[in-house]
Amino acid sequence: MKFKIPYNFTGLTLDKKQVALSGNKLLNKYQATFYLGEGIYGEFSKIYTEILQAMADQDVEFLQSVMEPKLFQRTVQGLEELNQKGYTLKYVESIDSNPGEEVFPENVDVNEEQQTGKLGISINFGKSDPFQYLENDMKIYLQAKGIFGLNIDRHLNKDRKYFSLKGTFSGKEFYFNLQDFWAVYNNQILSLNVYFRTNRQLYITDEEGDVVIGNDEITDKLIRHKFKFETYTPKLDWVLVDIDDALNGNPYLPSQESNL
Repeated sequence: MKFKIPYNFTGLTLDKKQVALSGNKLLNKYQATFYLGEGIYGEFSKIYTEILQAMADQDVEFLQSVMEPKLFQRTVQGLEELNQKGYTLKYVESIDSNPGEEVFPENVDVNEEQQTGKLGISINFGKSDPFQYLENDMKIYLQAKGIFGLNIDRHLNKDRKYFSLKGTFSGKEFYFNLQDFWAVYNNQILSLNVYFRTNRQLYITDEEGDVVIGNDEITDKLIRHKFKFETYTPKLDWVLVDIDDALNGNPYLPSQESNL
């Protein structure tokens, strides 16, 4: 059964390229999250939970405040579809989830002022604090990209023609348009794919309370979800632009879109 709500109830299966990028092969040692301190780890863990809870509560005001307009529109359509069918979206998490703990990571040179993770995300930490912050029901790893010259709000890009330059290995994409050539300097976007492995999840029930899709029971199995966040630098005011590739990454330009 397929629903419009932008959420994969069974989790994502990553292809070989995504596995390499996401650090999936390193998850036994959590090397992909070595340098996520309590602050940044806790921030993404919290917003993941808040977004799922808001979807279950149909808190459209909150969702509109954190989502890119196209993703918000798709989410509202999905919630309306569930209401029309008499279904209910619910959220469940482990009742014994701890707030997190610090773990001393293996094979880390504590004399280095700065360490760079496998995904190219650099997090500074002091010599006296070479710790990794983990939660027992949440693992997080990141993939970053720089986008120059476009707007996070996709509707603002549709009436202009762009030509692009993409760095094969740099993780940067540049978009130029003759109407506003300086936008490539003024509009600098940090795009972050955040991969979650967690058992915090949504599920759907029918009018009798029977589960239609998803799982209402918490198990030890952690499933993958992917949230795509973007922000204009240096503001770091994050906007959620896609969930579980429901919008195929939510392309910036109409020419990049396929049928969603």
